[in-house]
Amino acid sequence: MATDNFGAQDIIRCTLCEDAAKFHCSFCAVVLCQECIPNHLLSDKSKKHEILNYTTQPETHSPRLVCCKHNKSICEIYCNDCKTEVCSKCVIGEHREHDLADLDDAVEEKKLSIVREIGKVESTTLVHFQEQKHNFNEEEYEKAFQAISAQEELICEAVKKIGSKVREEVSKHKKENEDMAKKNEFQEKKILRVIETTKCLLSGNCAKSVLDFEGLKSQLLNESPNIVDTTAPYLQAGEVNVDHLNSMFGSLVFAPSQNEMDICGGEDLEEKPWYHGFITNEVSEQILKKNGDFLIRKARNGLEHYIISSFRDGTMHHSIITKDDIVQSVGRKGTIVQYVHQLETMQSSDFKSPVNRNRYQLDYNEIRLIEEKITCDQRFLKGTFKDQAVSIETNEDDETMLFKNAYFLQFFNHPNIVRCFGYSATHQPVLLVLEEISELSFNTYLRRNGKAIPAAQKIEMCLSIARGVAYIHLYKYAHRDIATRCCMITSNGVVKIADFQLAEKEHTDLGGKQFPVKWSALEVFYAGTVELKSDVWSFGVFIWEVFSSGQIPYSETKNKDLLDLIEKGYRLRSPTDIPKSCSDLMVKCWEENPQKRCSFNDVLITLEEIHEKNRKSIKRK
Repeated sequence: MATDNFGAQDIIRCTLCEDAAKFHCSFCAVVLCQECIPNHLLSDKSKKHEILNYTTQPETHSPRLVCCKHNKSICEIYCNDCKTEVCSKCVIGEHREHDLADLDDAVEEKKLSIVREIGKVESTTLVHFQEQKHNFNEEEYEKAFQAISAQEELICEAVKKIGSKVREEVSKHKKENEDMAKKNEFQEKKILRVIETTKCLLSGNCAKSVLDFEGLKSQLLNESPNIVDTTAPYLQAGEVNVDHLNSMFGSLVFAPSQNEMDICGGEDLEEKPWYHGFITNEVSEQILKKNGDFLIRKARNGLEHYIISSFRDGTMHHSIITKDDIVQSVGRKGTIVQYVHQLETMQSSDFKSPVNRNRYQLDYNEIRLIEEKITCDQRFLKGTFKDQAVSIETNEDDETMLFKNAYFLQFFNHPNIVRCFGYSATHQPVLLVLEEISELSFNTYLRRNGKAIPAAQKIEMCLSIARGVAYIHLYKYAHRDIATRCCMITSNGVVKIADFQLAEKEHTDLGGKQFPVKWSALEVFYAGTVELKSDVWSFGVFIWEVFSSGQIPYSETKNKDLLDLIEKGYRLRSPTDIPKSCSDLMVKCWEENPQKRCSFNDVLITLEEIHEKNRKSIKRK
């Protein structure tokens, strides 16, 4: 009997019940069983539902998240406090005072965080492993093998020469014995012939010959035999001493390791005013102004590299200080401190003046961290600076954005822009020191207290941020992200702009940079440059947020669908408790054509008038 190829755990369950789903609604992105189709169609008659057989569903489709507490509700919101997805019913319940965000935005932010984390691992941890993977020279190893073979041949050749010399001595001794033996053999034959002749004399019976015979000795001339050495020489072998052989052969010598090549900063490096720590290229370029200016900083990629940034011939230069640079300048045991001192002494045209840290680069030892987050955002901690209570921002995932925020907060000086004391970069993480805040996110404050805040106070809050943005526009900068999440409220109830991470100079080419979709004007989707009028549109959404108690704009609309809706004329509905004057201003901010849209100065003047009329009205009462 045939069987299915999947188990019970593979069955797609109906969104509305637990039965197996055979259909899906392409408009609502939910899966359904046969019995639940009528209920789903009647649940919202305003939508154009399209029920299809589940088998026709695209492979890339994935059912929307269904709330675990409200089974028929789709999760479209993310709770930052609880780190979970929630539906609109959850928001008015236990999550009412929590920090909430659009689910799509939370997913995109998480993706960006993951991308940054991947980038960090790729630029640090992965680099270390890659460097150690094939961080050796095959040719050098081959040279070592060849040198060993050559030394073997030299020693073998020397041994062969010694053996040949001994062999020659044995051969010489053998030849001498052979020569003597041959001489004795010749003498032997001679004696035998004399004896044979004498015997013939006796057998001849010649009396005269016998009487004249003078004897054998006279004929042999008293010759004696040559003495032959009957024993051959043998080799008395010497002791083979391994130590002597090692001494003859030689030993391996290793080049200095990378650790031995590391550069030492030197005593009290972090106390030296020209050491700027972990600042970025961009920050160093803001500091160096004149030809010959230079500073020392440390690489932010996890490697123990020191960098010398300099301004020469009208151009910025960033170079890693190598061990060779140190050795050539101050010797093998030289340090960064000695190296800079040598540069100062030489007074070269390239490195003439070391530039000291400015007043915004704070002493790390004067900052005290209190390990307590201010809100759900883990980047912000409470602390003290010179015994003054402050808020401290960190961003280890993207310190470039932290330095950008620091730059703008130092540059701008306005009552409605958060005050920045400076930053400390001599240690990691880099610390950005801000004035003390009671609530990090103005958005969170509105969610928790919005319904209890009088309309007059909300108007004043909008006016505070309008004043801050108008001030920014005086310097031809666009904020590009005017949202309640980018603002903070002090313990005195003053609302201030705190986040400038997306700010750019007017007419700057964006080059594909990210932007907040639900706060952005139509031209932002198409234009490649920064325009001040785009901030006007964003401020209209900001007004809506304030009078909606911090709710998410377009919460029921996906980012990818928003542009089409706005082009068709769709706008956010006015909150229920917003004064008509504010509602009218909000709508004016959303004029599609930026040429017809009011300027931010017009927005500020209108808000000032609304605030003044409201103040007088309250005073009369």
